Amino acid sequence: MSSRYRIIPKVLVAATILLACFCSAALGEERAPSAREAVSSLFPQDSGALMKGVLRIEAAGVPSHETVEILSRASRASLSAEDTNRILEPMAKVAEEGLPTGPFTDKIMEGLAKNVPSNLIVSVLDKKLAAYRAAKELVGNYNPDREETKGALVSVALAMERGVSRGAVGRLATSAGGGDLNVIVEALAHLLLAVNT
Repeated sequence: MSSRYRIIPKVLVAATILLACFCSAALGEERAPSAREAVSSLFPQDSGALMKGVLRIEAAGVPSHETVEILSRASRASLSAEDTNRILEPMAKVAEEGLPTGPFTDKIMEGLAKNVPSNLIVSVLDKKLAAYRAAKELVGNYNPDREETKGALVSVALAMERGVSRGAVGRLATSAGGGDLNVIVEALAHLLLAVNT
């Protein structure tokens, strides 16, 4: 067989999953592959620990489409099941603590797209998680089911990631009174970013 007809097995598996989704949608069946199916197809040789990690984040409430997206991108980046599981570990903590998973999924996808080593992605996720934990304490009435408190949490965490101190955010929260902390913190974060660039 000539080299132009050789297909990398992982690419073939990913293409098969996408084709199955397309065919299902064309037939009126809108069923995306589950995270478990993605593990089995993308990491067939060593998926035991990874499958346990996926089951943990599913139980914690991470949306399946986010997990499948991460698994697909990790496979395309040729990450091992072990490295992929290491990246998913902080996601489990995020979901178990009731924090929004979207910003963490975005950060993982960004790292994988830039071919950042998995240990560095995990380090960034750990710092992000610390900022979100601190923000959760500052947004005293945080409720993951209410969009306004989720927005405030994300804004406060982003500001802290950009260098706004915990004390400054606390003082803002106190001085905001009935004001919109989300707007105030975002403005402060943008000002800090503008000053530092």
